[in-house]
Amino acid sequence: MKFTKIVLNKSKIIIFICVVLMIAGVYSYITIPKQKMPDTVPPVGSYQIVAPGFTAEEVYDYVVTPMEHVVLGIEDVDSVVASTYDNFALVNIILDVRHPNPEEMWTELTQKINEINFPDGVLDPTFRSLFDFPHAVYSVTSKTADIKDIEIVAQELANKIRDIEEIKSVDTDGLSSEHLQITVDIKKLDKYPITMKNISDSLTANGMSIPVGKIESEGSAIGVEAPMIYKSIDDIKNLVIGAIITDPQTNTVKPILLKDVAQIEVVSEKGNKAFYVDGREATFVSAYFKEGLDFTRLGDELTDTINDFSHDYRDFDIEVMIFQPDYVSDSMNEVNNSLVQGLIFVLIIILIGLGYRNALSIAFTFPLIIFATVLGLFMSGQQLQIISITGLIITIGIIVDNSIVISESIQYYLDQGKSKKKSVSIAIKKNAMPVLASTFTTIAAFIPLLLLP
Repeated sequence: MKFTKIVLNKSKIIIFICVVLMIAGVYSYITIPKQKMPDTVPPVGSYQIVAPGFTAEEVYDYVVTPMEHVVLGIEDVDSVVASTYDNFALVNIILDVRHPNPEEMWTELTQKINEINFPDGVLDPTFRSLFDFPHAVYSVTSKTADIKDIEIVAQELANKIRDIEEIKSVDTDGLSSEHLQITVDIKKLDKYPITMKNISDSLTANGMSIPVGKIESEGSAIGVEAPMIYKSIDDIKNLVIGAIITDPQTNTVKPILLKDVAQIEVVSEKGNKAFYVDGREATFVSAYFKEGLDFTRLGDELTDTINDFSHDYRDFDIEVMIFQPDYVSDSMNEVNNSLVQGLIFVLIIILIGLGYRNALSIAFTFPLIIFATVLGLFMSGQQLQIISITGLIITIGIIVDNSIVISESIQYYLDQGKSKKKSVSIAIKKNAMPVLASTFTTIAAFIPLLLLP
């Protein structure tokens, strides 16, 4: 009640503070980052390790096994599933979902994995969350061009999107793959004193970057490697895989080249997936945004980029398949619509029952509390997303109930002939606990969410 008296005696100062809060809240609403979902770190991730020149068995023995020993020794790791291939390993890790800070856990895991003494030539493991979903997806099709031209345009579109600073990464799907195919002619191979293993060993050895030492200077060192010799297909065709003596008397030696026993060519083939949009072959370009951004502003920049690109490639159709900035904008509009609808309904009802002065005072509480809440989110470094927006919409309903109860009670005592200050004091004193209790019943309904892993 002391606080109520202070507010009533300093009403002009309180109104001024409310106006300042409103203005600051509007500015915060304009500038606060807006996203679809809150930034979260999932308890599932993957480490990718490249080991050039290692067979699948060697990758398992020298890369995966040491990683499993380290990772499984950590209490909060739930499971580890590893896949090994020639030159490559993929280690999927699932953490205990009850761990309170997955981001801290991933940092600890990465530090321990980086301390592993892998063999020379094994590249540092790279981490990627398995819950990365694209924020924008575009399809590229054409009524006249073939799929190869579509793929070229899709790659150019991906490069254009990568130029946007706020874009984290861009992927393309539906591309045909190209690989080098070496077909050995067994009849020709039988003419020379070499085997398939000689060919395999020569290809592997010359395709590796070999550490040859280091340059030291003033306490620092720079590693030096002999690079692989392959720069083109001709280098592979002319790879020396053996030698034969053509003239024993003069010891003349003729090198055996790979092209002498094999056919080397680049083969293009489609993947095991095909994409179609409206019955036409398509390639998809997926964009991932950086964290902590305003999706609505980035969406405008991305849309301008796509429109400019489409203007230069009129023979190709670029369609939006997924575009989260639009979803975020729709969510923001939903909040605005709920706010406006609440104001209109309350104004009509209060005008009929309590008069225009009560209607205006209650209507003022709507934007004041909403924008003050947004100001608090903005100052604490949070974002507006589906969870906070849902909270705001629920809050509008609570504000309606509480405002009407207090306003109607004040009007009741005014009608009895009491002064304005006296009516406000009595109304607040009699209704403070009931209104607070009714608010707590709404809060209580959401407490179980805080207890879930």
